[in-house]
Amino acid sequence: MDHRERVFKTLEHVEPDRVPLDEPEGRFRSDTWAKLIEYFGINNREAILNYLGIDLRHVERGVSEDFKKKAKYVGLPFDNYLKQLSEKPFRR
Repeated sequence: MDHRERVFKTLEHVEPDRVPLDEPEGRFRSDTWAKLIEYFGINNREAILNYLGIDLRHVERGVSEDFKKKAKYVGLPFDNYLKQLSEKPFRR
């Protein structure tokens, strides 16, 4: 069973061959990653994750320039909301 099949079986509540593994705390720390690169002698993230049996991959997203032009608020989704709350504190 490959990584993809293992994760999808788990999401379907079907028992896979083993529990899918994720990186510790979602990502290896940079110093740990540097030691893994040194140990394996390669700087190929996918190859190292495959060797370690890590099943899940993290996808990072960004904001396109087109979206920034169209967006009413740029930044964290709640930045402006929090600013409004601090201007008008809750009162009982």
